[in-house]
Amino acid sequence: MRILLTNDDGIDAPGLHSLARVLKNCGHEIVIAAPARDYSGYGAALGPLHVTGQVLFEDRKIEDLLHVEAY
Repeated sequence: MRILLTNDDGIDAPGLHSLARVLKNCGHEIVIAAPARDYSGYGAALGPLHVTGQVLFEDRKIEDLLHVEAY
């Protein structure tokens, strides 16, 4: 199964990495999409999307999850 993992604690959050490892080891295809840093509580806030209509992203490599797509 292909699973999208996301959070508001940032791409480097240990819990996100742990969950991705477990799901990957169970045979699932994982894609991670998370903010570059901790944005806890920002889920209800308007950000630059309402001004530009764009979402900026970059590819990320996570050291112990090299074969997992991460943004």
